[in-house]
Amino acid sequence: MAFREATREGLYLRCAIYGPSGSGKTMSALRIAKGIVEKTGGRFAVIDTESRSASKYADRISFDVDNLNDKTIDSYLTAMDECIKAGYKVLVID
Repeated sequence: MAFREATREGLYLRCAIYGPSGSGKTMSALRIAKGIVEKTGGRFAVIDTESRSASKYADRISFDVDNLNDKTIDSYLTAMDECIKAGYKVLVID
């Protein structure tokens, strides 16, 4: 086993939020994403699979959205690849 000194590197946050319907999962995710981009700059994107539920908050928080209708693995991967190519550093999948 090889130990070495731990160093802080450019790691990304991976976070899952769960709870019952109406508990504030979408708004919480949007607020976390907003806080991150306020510190790091840029905008964030949302892949919305919940019948445009994230867009209910567009008057409170500014973000870009892809309303995913085809919920296949390929569709998710394509949307995530588009986020990377567009330069988003923060992505919410709802």
